Amino acid sequence: MTPKDLYDKIEEYVRPATFPVAVRFLRNGEQPPPKAKRPLAELGKHVTVCQGWAISRRYGWTTVVRAEDMKCPLGALVAGVRISERVL
Repeated sequence: MTPKDLYDKIEEYVRPATFPVAVRFLRNGEQPPPKAKRPLAELGKHVTVCQGWAISRRYGWTTVVRAEDMKCPLGALVAGVRISERVL
């Protein structure tokens, strides 16, 4: 089953109110997709992990949320984002 087929079945049977979201972690030095948006750069605001995911769900954006973009270090830690001491 292709991702398009899966999306079509979800739309047919579930009809979610927002876009489905997949999370992928970038490796050290890996560049984000060209159209990806960073909330801190685009909106000028620090965000929590859940806010970053909500932006993707509501607007369909590909978002990149890095440790320096985080407002909630504990939420980032629970989500698996590596936080350095300088961010805390």
